[in-house]
Amino acid sequence: MSDMAEILRISQELARHATARQTEIARNVANADTPGYRAKDLPPFAEVYHQPMEKTPRTPRAGHNAAPAQQAAAHLVLDSQTEPSPNGNTVSVETEMVKSAEVRQSHDMALAVYKNSLDLMRAAVGRR
Repeated sequence: MSDMAEILRISQELARHATARQTEIARNVANADTPGYRAKDLPPFAEVYHQPMEKTPRTPRAGHNAAPAQQAAAHLVLDSQTEPSPNGNTVSVETEMVKSAEVRQSHDMALAVYKNSLDLMRAAVGRR
């Protein structure tokens, strides 16, 4: 049963990471024409998930705990794969759209794993 809880937690964190990454991708696309804007991205989920948690968790508001994916959002990395345009902007809309498709796939996978895990737990309890 504890393995099932761990699977649920991992899938929840993957969905949060995908949401945070999609937010950065949308911000990059919105600033595609802004002179000097540097495209940003989050590190891959595998790197974020295996990082040790901070000793003092950050809380966005009193009484709320920050999740690891939200902590990863604070550690944005510059996207160095794209050559800057003449105005210094490093956003490639095509690259951002490919990333967006990858993020959507990760989010859908996380939700499918979460749903199927809940279905298995309901079946084990007999509430199906």
